[in-house]
Parts: sequence; C-alpha cells; structure tokens
Amino acid sequence: MISRGRRQRGGATTDESEALQTDVMRFLAIICMCLMVIFALVQSLPVSEAENKPKMQSKEILEREIEILKENADKLKQDLVSLEKNVILKKKQVEQNSKEIIKQRNSVKKLDSIAKKKLKEIKRKRRILSNIDILVKSAKKQEEKFRKLNKQAQKELLKKQSDLNKTASLIENGRDELEKVEAKLDEAKVEIEKIVHEQEITEPTKESEPKSKPEEQKEEQKEDSKPAREEKEGFTLGFASNAALLKLLKKGNMVELYILAGNKSWKLKVKHSGSVVFLSAPAPKKIYQMDYQTVPEKIIRAGKRVVAAFGKNTMTYAVVLAPKISRQFSGLMKGKKGGGLVISATGKVTLE
Repeated sequence: MISRGRRQRGGATTDESEALQTDVMRFLAIICMCLMVIFALVQSLPVSEAENKPKMQSKEILEREIEILKENADKLKQDLVSLEKNVILKKKQVEQNSKEIIKQRNSVKKLDSIAKKKLKEIKRKRRILSNIDILVKSAKKQEEKFRKLNKQAQKELLKKQSDLNKTASLIENGRDELEKVEAKLDEAKVEIEKIVHEQEITEPTKESEPKSKPEEQKEEQKEDSKPAREEKEGFTLGFASNAALLKLLKKGNMVELYILAGNKSWKLKVKHSGSVVFLSAPAPKKIYQMDYQTVPEKIIRAGKRVVAAFGKNTMTYAVVLAPKISRQFSGLMKGKKGGGLVISATGKVTLE
C-alpha cells in the first residue's frame, strides 16, 4: 500500500515539470513574436537627417524673453497696486452708503409717521365724501325732475319753432310772389314808357304860321347875335331800360350792382325766380356810380331791407362792368366832350 502511494506522488511531480516547460516555451515564443513586430515597425520608420534636428535657442533670445517677462511682472505689480487702491475706495464708498442707508431709514420712519397722520385725514375726508354722496343723490333726483320739465319745454319750443318756420316759409313765398308781381309791373311800366316815347316821336308837329318879312329879319338878327350853344361837357352812364339792367344783372358776368354805405358794401344777387337780394360783400376796386333816380324801384326796395340805417344821401348805387362793355367806352368817347352812354340788354353801348 505504501509503495503505491509513493509512485503516485512521483508521477504528479513529473507532470508538473512538463507543464512548466511548456509554459516557458510558450512565453518565449510570445516574446519572439513581439520582438519581430517591433523590429518590423522600426524598419518602416523614416530615418531623419542630422540637419533637421532642432537647434537650441541662443542666449540673446532667452535674455530678451526674460526681460519681457520681467516687464510683464512689473505691469502686473502695478495692476495689483491699482486694484488695492480701488478696493480701498470701494470700502470708503461702502461706508458712505451705509451712512446714507441709516439716514434713509430715519427718513422712512418719519414718512411712516406722516403716512399715519394722512390716513387719519383720509378717514375724515371719507366721512365728508359719504355726506357729499348723499347730497349728490338728492341733487340727481332733483335734476331728473328738471330734465323731465326741460324735455316738455323743448317739445313745446319745437312745436312753436315748426309753426314759426311754416309762417316764415309762407312769408318768403309771399315775398317772392310780390317780387315777381313787382318785376312784372316794372316791365309793364317800361313798355308803357316806350309806347309813350314812340307816340311823342310819331306825333305830327304843328306848322308855324307864316311871318312877315320884317319879323323874320328881326329873328334872324337875334339868332345871329346869340352865341352858339356849347356842347355839354362830361359823360353820363345809363341803361336802355330797367328791364335791360335786370337782364344784365341776371346773367351775372356782364354787370354787377353794389350798394356802398360808409365802410360797408353789399352786392346784388338775382334769384332764378327774378327776385333780388343784397348780400354783404367786399367793395370793388373800380366802379361806375349810378344816379339814384335811374335805379329801379325794385332794387331800391331790396336795398332798404339791408341798409335801413343809412339815408338816401349816404347810400351810393354803383355798377361794375365787364371788360367787354368798358372797352366800348373809349371808342365812343374819342373826340367828344360829353354825352350819354347807354347800355342795352345785349351789352352794346351807344352814345346819345
């Protein structure tokens, strides 16, 4: 039994030695493989020449760099000094700010006391306002009553105004009708004047009885002794008739008629219905004055409605003529001392 155990132990030792030998061989093989790989890598690297090797810097360059570093160090020291000064200033500012904060706290306390007093005043004023609100409510009630009364009064006024407007429109219509009638009467008067004038022209003149020769001689001597009649000096302006004047005024671009009284002036406007009205207007620069007796009654009545405060002598009736009419004057007045310039309904001027 003992011999068998020993044999078994001896066999185990041989197996272990063999295992160690195989492990050593394997390790050597791995090392050889690594060396082969390293050798291959070394051969693949390029060989650098001796000229491309980095050169060492000179002493001068190093000294310059050292000086630059010293200068930078000095600057940093100066910056540190300035920073220390700023820190000191900031500390002083902080101290001042702390003092101001203390002052502000004191002022805040004072403001608190003032605010408390004002709150008391506000409460007192609120009480007053509440009393005022009560008064306002009562006033509003009274105002509503007055509004109702006012509405009723306005309705009554509107009714009266509508009645007045109706009466005013009736009056205006009546005036227009009266003016139309007056215009027709003026036209009739003009026609009558024309007929009378024509009759006077066509009426035969009475033949004078034959005179004796001595009487004729005496009359001839008297006529010879009388001086020749002088022509009237100066020109007068007029219209062929009232109808002609109204027709030209209605056109608007031929003749304009104005009333001048004091510093005021009014321009005549002829409506489509034929009625005339004077409206306030600035005075024209160039005018031709009319004789008061030649102004139609229709225009005089319209002027009295506007210029009632002025008398007949202080009022001036004047016309402004279109250039088409005024240009005819120079040709007619040339070489003559006087006469009557008459404007027809078409705007043609004749000298009589």
